[in-house]
Amino acid sequence: MSILGDVLRGIWVSRTGAARVIGGVARAAPGDLPFLKKLIEAGELRTVIDRRYSLEEIAVAHRYVEAGHKKGHVVILLEQARR
Repeated sequence: MSILGDVLRGIWVSRTGAARVIGGVARAAPGDLPFLKKLIEAGELRTVIDRRYSLEEIAVAHRYVEAGHKKGHVVILLEQARR
């Protein structure tokens, strides 16, 4: 799905009364990263990684995400892990 499609769907849903959709872009504040670090270290914030793909598998990763079945973040690995 495209960004434009998402915006148009949000407008349609808001106008038909099924739900209210509010969109926008988040802006980072200077204290955000230290705050998130503190939450993670305290165990109050966890990230769920659903799947990992190599850079060569990026098309497969996009198809997986677009299918709408992901349960967490999908990570693209830029380098092969060294052993």
